[in-house]
Amino acid sequence: GQRKANFEECDAKKHESSDRLASLKKEIKNLQIKYTKAKN
Repeated sequence: GQRKANFEECDAKKHESSDRLASLKKEIKNLQIKYTKAKN
């Protein structure tokens, strides 16, 4: 019932934030590459 619904909602949120985290990490990598190229 309700408990399962809450659990699924929490799970979805976790998944969402791990997706966001992954794309942020990609962004950071890209920025670091740009920065290193700009420095040289």
